[in-house]
Amino acid sequence: MPFTFLTPFSSYLALIWQLVLLTWWAWVPVVLFFAARRVWLDYLVVRYFSKLRWIQLEVRIPREVAKPPQAMEQIFATLHAALKFRDFYDTYWLGVQTDHFSFEVASVAGIVHFFVTIPEQYRNFVEAQIYAQYPESEVIEVSDYLDVLPANLPNDDYNLFGTEFILARPDGYPIRTYKEFVLEGVQIKEEERKVDPIAAIVEVLGKTKTTEYISMQLLIRPVGDEWQKDGEQLMNKLLGRASVAEPTFFDTITGFFGDTLGVLFSPGGEEKSVPAKPEKEKMPGPMERKAAEAIQENISKIGFYTVLRFLYVAKREDFTMMKFAAMNGALRQFNTQHLNSFRPNTKAMTNAKWYNPFKNRTKFKRQKLFYQAFKARARLDARILKSKPFIFNIEELATVYHYPGVTVAAPRMQRIEAKTSAPPINLPTE
Repeated sequence: MPFTFLTPFSSYLALIWQLVLLTWWAWVPVVLFFAARRVWLDYLVVRYFSKLRWIQLEVRIPREVAKPPQAMEQIFATLHAALKFRDFYDTYWLGVQTDHFSFEVASVAGIVHFFVTIPEQYRNFVEAQIYAQYPESEVIEVSDYLDVLPANLPNDDYNLFGTEFILARPDGYPIRTYKEFVLEGVQIKEEERKVDPIAAIVEVLGKTKTTEYISMQLLIRPVGDEWQKDGEQLMNKLLGRASVAEPTFFDTITGFFGDTLGVLFSPGGEEKSVPAKPEKEKMPGPMERKAAEAIQENISKIGFYTVLRFLYVAKREDFTMMKFAAMNGALRQFNTQHLNSFRPNTKAMTNAKWYNPFKNRTKFKRQKLFYQAFKARARLDARILKSKPFIFNIEELATVYHYPGVTVAAPRMQRIEAKTSAPPINLPTE
């Protein structure tokens, strides 16, 4: 008789079905509750962000102003005040969310610009922080620089490529920050000894044609101190210290059922105890100690959820993937072998797998969705892009994004020609 080997499996399936019929009243309401909760929270998030009005500010820095990245670090530190502490009513009824900000550097028709895209209610606050650190700068409201491009991309005239960059290792490991970009052993002025890490990015953006558009978005959202606890556990692991993670809700549930089943199926109704094997102490080596010190310094500063997005749009006759290769190379300057590094998020990339029979259709769809999300400054956890946010502290943020000093001499960067001085305090008023 054919398929007789399936008889034991059919009996198991029948037993499982009987179990489902007997216990559905216990677990179905729980499943439906969590599903409804997820749908309701997603609705509240969409409702909250749909009511926001976004504005874009362009920041122009004079040519002769010398400001280190620490100035930008202070701006990010003050923006952490946007972190919102929500109660039950705020979370499950009003849908209050912690807002995010987009710091952007873009090449528009061959000219490099620095932009900040923010919810309108933060305009005065952000402008005040920029002027506090860069008093000679000029901050003006502009229309979105992406508006010069067609609304629907790609099309017959324009092609595009987009991706996100993520970290290769856990968030606790820092990247190479601006403090390490120094020319050692050179007898010159202190400011000239510093190698500005933004220079490589600006150079890539500056070497574009008028038919090419490149943009980097650094989207940030304040985060509490829970990420620092993860960093402490990572540091303890490197140093061979014992660290006990706090049990989650699901750990408690699985532990309860595990204990119950152990009592039911153990002889005599008693749970069998398995003696734990003593763990051998691991002595950390020099690299582990060095990495632990770097993690400790990294988690000592406040952090932000971060997403780094890259968009390249060009006329089809001028489109070349070498622009992405150049930007990928510029970001490699922040990589270190024993700590952290950038790598492209292949899940968010506007490509399709070679074995996909509908490769061209899939690629076109992903390009379209990425461009729409990029232009909308979509949330950091955008499922449509399969985004994977990581956590940067303010020093790492200021390393990747800050306004260039005098050491950056890119000729195609938008600057103001002279310093703007404040009016005299005794100026008569009407």
